[in-house]
Amino acid sequence: MNLIPKEDKIYISFPYDPEVIQKIKEIPGRIWDPVNKVWIIPVQNYPYFSTIFGENDKCKIYYEEYIRKESSELNNKILELESKLESFKLLSQPFKYQIEGSAFLLKNKQVVLNFDLGTGKTICALVASLALVKEDGKSKILVITPSSLKQSWINEMEKFFGKEFLSLVSVVKGERKDREKIYFEFLHRDYKNYLIMNYELVRNSMDFEFLKDVDWKCVVLDEVSRIKNFRTQTFKYMIFLRAQYMWGLTGYVLENSL
Repeated sequence: MNLIPKEDKIYISFPYDPEVIQKIKEIPGRIWDPVNKVWIIPVQNYPYFSTIFGENDKCKIYYEEYIRKESSELNNKILELESKLESFKLLSQPFKYQIEGSAFLLKNKQVVLNFDLGTGKTICALVASLALVKEDGKSKILVITPSSLKQSWINEMEKFFGKEFLSLVSVVKGERKDREKIYFEFLHRDYKNYLIMNYELVRNSMDFEFLKDVDWKCVVLDEVSRIKNFRTQTFKYMIFLRAQYMWGLTGYVLENSL
């Protein structure tokens, strides 16, 4: 087996062996490159590889260097975020681990934050997204959540930021005419930063036509396990959204095949 660590990945090649292939498929995030005929795994998942196949000195050193670099960058992002919290004028202070979760989101533009149920994924995303809004005041943040949780987002915003913060927020609801009015106001009011809607509406052609034409600073996918099946219509619509940051939130373990 030939292993080449580079570009935060490990490239794996070996003579065809169905048993080895089956074991490779047990590693989260593995990808088969049919052009170069190699398997590729994210370097952060090297421990899975070493558990199955044993240690590789070159890859182990590369992995340890990667972890040190990632830890240093995350610590810097935490310190940077902590220095800004006072300007957010929070009514209730997040816990240390929640600040770390917010920093994790800001550091990684496309990532899933997996916290246990009830431990504060929402406030992590709110603090991180507010840090983005504070950069220019005009950033547009889209929050897609199950219908039953839309009010929970409003409640968390009011709890941590106060009622005045809700003037920055539009909640998509009502019939087509109502939603068209909400979209128009959101798009043409610079002070409107947050748009909250449920997953079902994303599949509606009128709603999607609006969503896909916006340059979103960030899209937050609450309970992201709702779109874990890439064959669903909802997932197919999501990949057409333009966003600098896209964060998934979940309290459940996601399967390795995702």
